[in-house]
Amino acid sequence: YGAPPQNNAYGAPPQNVYGAPNSSNPYGNNNGPVARNDSHHANILPINALNSYQNRWTIKARVTTKSSIRRYSNARGEGKFFSFDLLDGMDGEIRAVAWNDQCDRFYDQVEQGRVYYISKASLRNKRGNFNQTRHQFEIHLETNSVIEQTTDEFDHGVKIKSASFNFQTISSLEDAPRGAVVDVIGVVESIDELRPITRKDGSEASKRDLRIKDASNCSINLTLWDKYCTDPGEHINAEITAGRHPILACKGVRVGDFGGKNIGTTAATQLVIEPSDCQETATLRDWYTEKGQTMQAQALSHQGGGGKRSDWRVNMSQIRAEGIGMAEPAWVQALVNVSYVTPDRFSYPACKLEYNGRPCNKKVTLSDEPGAQGWFCERCNATNESPEHRYILNIRGMDHCGETWMTAFDEAAPSITGLAAGELVQLKEEEERTENPVFSRKCKQFPWQTFVLTLKCTQERYQDEEKLRVNIMRVAPIDFKAETRWTLDALARIEAGQPAYPKPQTAPAIGVGGVGGGVKHAYGAAGGIGAMGAMGAMGAMGAMGGQQTIQAVYGNQANQNNFGQAFL
Repeated sequence: YGAPPQNNAYGAPPQNVYGAPNSSNPYGNNNGPVARNDSHHANILPINALNSYQNRWTIKARVTTKSSIRRYSNARGEGKFFSFDLLDGMDGEIRAVAWNDQCDRFYDQVEQGRVYYISKASLRNKRGNFNQTRHQFEIHLETNSVIEQTTDEFDHGVKIKSASFNFQTISSLEDAPRGAVVDVIGVVESIDELRPITRKDGSEASKRDLRIKDASNCSINLTLWDKYCTDPGEHINAEITAGRHPILACKGVRVGDFGGKNIGTTAATQLVIEPSDCQETATLRDWYTEKGQTMQAQALSHQGGGGKRSDWRVNMSQIRAEGIGMAEPAWVQALVNVSYVTPDRFSYPACKLEYNGRPCNKKVTLSDEPGAQGWFCERCNATNESPEHRYILNIRGMDHCGETWMTAFDEAAPSITGLAAGELVQLKEEEERTENPVFSRKCKQFPWQTFVLTLKCTQERYQDEEKLRVNIMRVAPIDFKAETRWTLDALARIEAGQPAYPKPQTAPAIGVGGVGGGVKHAYGAAGGIGAMGAMGAMGAMGAMGGQQTIQAVYGNQANQNNFGQAFL
């Protein structure tokens, strides 16, 4: 939202007409929700009937979602707010927003899943880019607003549901525009492990990918973010591990188009496992039991996108020669030898405070004001007693084809250095203080390690120049068996006149005889040409047999030394 709207910012909404509360107020001192009997509310207005010409109204609704407290800063100053979505018995829904003082007043009292009476609040035109509910207005809580909890879950004679869905089939999402917010329901086919990531602003987040399909016989990747990774992510993972495939109803997921179509959670998303009040649940379960579980679904999320973004195996020369990541972000894998690690500015002091419900992690500076102590964070406008050092490690990686500079952040760098950033900072400070070269000796251990790296290649603009940025997202040790298998596949592709490093959408499935034992997938095994070092390059080619194979790898006599070029 960014900031509360100014007076009359939307034209029609009325100002507060209630005045100051009087001592005869039957609701007490307005310090939060209080359970009340329905007899106090004779005229309950349906949410769908709310409009800007009504000054006095009361609604009865269930809180379906509740956001965390968000902070903002603009020209008018700083502030905070939270929001929650409401659903009544007539399937009317609307969002309520509490700013600043009202945020403090109501945040702890409003609970997701509870039913409340809400009155003495104002209506404002909703901001469509933030608010995806079906109502044209949203409720803004004010000083005299009243929220009362009730144990009666019926509204106008109808029990208020936990959520209201407007499902679309997965097949229809193929034509959905990027950014569209939709409701879908499907059977969970598989789920990946939770993994941490670093956002562009340096903040940390958690994500988890799963795949769902429905009776349209299409499947799509759903990305769970942050809190959804554990609830319901852990529950879904337990079901899949036990051999069961739960039905998942998703309300308010956002459509993306990276690597085909995919959907992801937002702060207002609702995820319900096996929803009992949806007739689609039984219909979908019957379809899946009878035939859906054995049918091959059409995947709207392609390999190279969603949860399968790291299947594309590349070498260092390809990244820059082909401009991988310049048109759109690309996730790739490479077998990389660390040739150099920059020992200067390998970390930064980060804020340890929470911002919008997660660690801030923004850079802090040592306070230089008289009498001030600690490390100041501009984002939180607060001081830390001590910072948390986080990696921003610049690495030069190389392979048989070339070299590339890349950056490892706090999630990946410890797998290369073997130390947390704070521990490495302590070694550097000790060396500066005692002249004992403990830091220098440790830095000499970093080069000449070889890993399978998952890289994210993106385009960035620096000083009016477009540049390629390569970030290390995951570090894995070498699996020599998988590396050997991949290398045999690469040799087979070369003999067939195909690239050794195929792009995912064009990768052929070529089997390899002899020692390889028959490989069914051209690039399915993680690994690379580094397996030549493990088993000997000529030994691998000997398994293929013959001078013809050697020429296929090395080329003609004039080009035998250019092993890397032959693999391009």
